Amino acid sequence: MRYGQATLILMALGTGLLGCAIGADAEEYSDNDETTGGDAAELVGESSQALTASISKTATQCSTTLTAVANGSGDYVYAWSGTDIPRDTNTPTITFTPTQDTRINLFIIDRATGEITFAQTPVWRHLYGAFSVFVPNVMTPNDDGYNDRWMVVDSSRQIGVPINAHSYSLTIVNRWGGSVYQSSASAAPGTPGVLGGDISWNGRVNGTGSLVSTGVYYYTFTISNCDRSSSYNGNISVVY
Repeated sequence: MRYGQATLILMALGTGLLGCAIGADAEEYSDNDETTGGDAAELVGESSQALTASISKTATQCSTTLTAVANGSGDYVYAWSGTDIPRDTNTPTITFTPTQDTRINLFIIDRATGEITFAQTPVWRHLYGAFSVFVPNVMTPNDDGYNDRWMVVDSSRQIGVPINAHSYSLTIVNRWGGSVYQSSASAAPGTPGVLGGDISWNGRVNGTGSLVSTGVYYYTFTISNCDRSSSYNGNISVVY
């Protein structure tokens, strides 16, 4: 695909890169030139066999970085499009915070040859906003299938539903302050995060030892996402 077709695509994307993408060579194409015929939607699927592109992706808990990779001359015009991307898209690398699961598109024009190519990659939303938790205060770890585990779940009290956090740490102590259980975890970028039931305790010392005695135990757990961190404290009555 050459400059004339690239013009239509960049205009459709609203990138404002028309002048820098085409330059003086734009005079070679007229509105009647068959190389510019058709609409932008038809041109998106076309690409040169010589020029190819891909997108390198690096994601952390709270940001995503995309880097364009191409095999041409090295003198390129870039046009990124998609939700939440920066305003300046004529750059080989963008860093942003997706607010939803989506796909990011990339067009690359090789200034030296006039060729254009296309790449696309999925990105996942990062976690922001209020947490959704319900914390029980009793457990009966007697293997009868009811309340055998103490579990933090979402406000609808459903296991497996995200609580809008990407990491947690948990400590449970006895009435003398001695630690009986600790755990922590961070969800991988691109996942729903911590789920209801991930923060839990089976009533055993260190999670694998003997069952604790009947009595009151005390928990502290902290959950975090990209714009906040909250700590919760309370007690758990263990009964048999």
